[in-house]
Amino acid sequence: MKEKLERELEILIAYQSKNRMQAEAQRDRERRELAERVSVRRTLLEQKVFDFFALFSLNFYLYFKVGYSMYYRCEKNSNSLLVKEQKESDSFKSDR
Repeated sequence: MKEKLERELEILIAYQSKNRMQAEAQRDRERRELAERVSVRRTLLEQKVFDFFALFSLNFYLYFKVGYSMYYRCEKNSNSLLVKEQKESDSFKSDR
């Protein structure tokens, strides 16, 4: 009887050890996957921030280095071109 109990105890310990190793392996996989997702998201966010500051720097340069009047003229020309394109588009649509 004692030998049978010792054998069952060995089997139980082996089973628990196997389960523990599998659980640790699963946690390690999940940690790696999470770290990879975080890395990808961080890279995308860093790129967005870089793009934002690059655009901000360009606008800042145009506004302060080139001068407000030049910046304003560029904005005004850009807006007037958009209005002109819209009028032409509307005119084309009404002619159809």
